[in-house]
Amino acid sequence: MKKYLFGVMIIVIVGIYAVFSSQSEGVAMPAPFVSPPSDTSSAGTGQYKDGIYTSPVEDAFYGNLQVTATIKDGAIADLQYPVFPNDPGYTTFVNTRALPLLKQEAIGAKSAKVNTVSGASDTSDAFKEALTAIFAEARG
Repeated sequence: MKKYLFGVMIIVIVGIYAVFSSQSEGVAMPAPFVSPPSDTSSAGTGQYKDGIYTSPVEDAFYGNLQVTATIKDGAIADLQYPVFPNDPGYTTFVNTRALPLLKQEAIGAKSAKVNTVSGASDTSDAFKEALTAIFAEARG
């Protein structure tokens, strides 16, 4: 009986490892569900002063998040994350999928009103707060 349980534990551990390492092996992962945008975040679609703006560091529960935005022609041209939750394991797994989705949506919407990524609500909230701060500064 002990050998059977040990074998099952090994299979479970190998399965968990396969899930977390599958991105580096080129296995496509399903896209996370995103909820509708929240009306609580601010920053409209108005024109902003061109430049590079860095947000304050925001608490994303499993780590800190800081966003650097490049504003060109009055709109977001690029977003980078000099600081983001990246503890080994599940936190990295979630944020390497959530942050590109948030970036893409913010650039497309020209706003901090982005959808919350399922499974990454704390990161999504911190992202919205950081981007809202950047827009406030860029309005000058």
